[in-house]
Amino acid sequence: MIRTLLPALLLATPLASLVGQLPLLTAPAGTLRIELGGGFFPTDAVRVDGARMLLDSRLSGPLTATTTPLLGRVAADLATVLGRPANALSLGALTAVAEQQRGVATLGLGVGITRRLTFSAVVPIVSTRTQLLLRPDVAGATVGLNPADPSLGTANGIAQTGSFFTAFDAALTTLTTRIAEGSYADPAQRQLAEQTLARGTALRDGLQAILVDPIHAAAVLPTAASSDGVALLGLLTTLDGTLGSLGSTPIGTTPALPTAVLTESDFTALLRAPTGFGITAPEDIPPVGIGDVELALTAELLRRGAPGDARWLGVWARGGARLSTGTAPRAEFLLDQGSGDGQPDVEFGGTIELGRHRFGLRADAVMTVQLSGTASERPGNRDQLLRPARGTALFARNPGDLLAVTAQPFFRLAPHLAITGLVQHQRRGADRLTWADPTLTIDGLDLGALTAGTAANATRVGVGLSYVHDGLSREGILRMPVEAGLSIERTVGSSAGVVATPLTTRIVFRVYKALSGR
Repeated sequence: MIRTLLPALLLATPLASLVGQLPLLTAPAGTLRIELGGGFFPTDAVRVDGARMLLDSRLSGPLTATTTPLLGRVAADLATVLGRPANALSLGALTAVAEQQRGVATLGLGVGITRRLTFSAVVPIVSTRTQLLLRPDVAGATVGLNPADPSLGTANGIAQTGSFFTAFDAALTTLTTRIAEGSYADPAQRQLAEQTLARGTALRDGLQAILVDPIHAAAVLPTAASSDGVALLGLLTTLDGTLGSLGSTPIGTTPALPTAVLTESDFTALLRAPTGFGITAPEDIPPVGIGDVELALTAELLRRGAPGDARWLGVWARGGARLSTGTAPRAEFLLDQGSGDGQPDVEFGGTIELGRHRFGLRADAVMTVQLSGTASERPGNRDQLLRPARGTALFARNPGDLLAVTAQPFFRLAPHLAITGLVQHQRRGADRLTWADPTLTIDGLDLGALTAGTAANATRVGVGLSYVHDGLSREGILRMPVEAGLSIERTVGSSAGVVATPLTTRIVFRVYKALSGR
């Protein structure tokens, strides 16, 4: 008899007085709380600096040196070689259709260590899907595929450019030898030879970076007939003329440049090529994996009365961690969501609940300190979503800390059922970015520019139902307590950053079981 009654007493003491408002924050001493939940987060829109826009509009539009780092790098390298800004470069334009779904199933366990202290763990199982259709428009393109590119070029183009650099190296070597042997007795001629060697070496290095460098070479180039192409070939003609006047061996050949601008098939190949954008088509079957596991300790600091009394008040404190067990978004998948953030977090906060009779309010503030994590990323600023695969680098990213303040008013409709509301404001600081390996940096890349605009804020509202039953029947028999909830939420406001706006549906179901006895 004692063994039968003991678990019932353990459960009855803290729970029997509750008539059902919001789920308990702490589990009764000596009990195991089992939680099953889930959420669904479909969206086709985001808020960018407060303005609502379709998700696909972030990918749609002209592709210029400003909107994609692939052309930005080409423009910068050409400016170095030509000694003047490059002319406007364009891949044409892109039209996209995009939609995202995200589903999260959660398994949670909580243990009532004491009457006031509970340890909990939540394991999310995440399914993500991005539906994406890209339609290129090459009508405004001003560049063509690099003929020497190992993935996008041609055998003839690769051979021609290879022969060009062989001849260029030979010409510079000959000039270096003549200078060293004293072939130029006249001081003015010697000065010209030394200046020509310096300019030729710089031109050779600049062209190598643009045409054949294994990491930074351009997948696209201005055509030979364009003003930039003519100017580039003109530099080589001038250099050959100077070498001839010095009695040295000229280069005698030119690198392969595109003869025509991009076609639609060229653009499609550029999207997929590992030397281009390296984009992989979204999976037909949504990937499923473990998200970021959450661990927490919750302590009851104060309780006066209970929900349903003339007045009641409760105060709790919470601290915990979110582990980096999920998968960060993958660079090769456009608009990939990932199952986690890719770095660990530390959380701490507090909750206060008060009310009178049928009305109540639960409010909490949670600070999430997001720790640094290392990830392989393709550099680009916040709005440059189409990034070259060749620019992948290893970064240590420290996301900005997150503060969330939430208010949940509720009204008891029946002894165990309440209607609830939600108003939440979140504010996130700007990311910080450093090189994970200082020896593997990209020259000229401004890390500060890559984190501009990453600070964000958002306001969410929601409505739901909460069911809490202590398990005590009308006949006075104590059965297993039950908690359940259903809510719908939406982001309704934001003034900074990029913020998702899914119509969120959440459901949760909880039961309690004594850890001792039967």
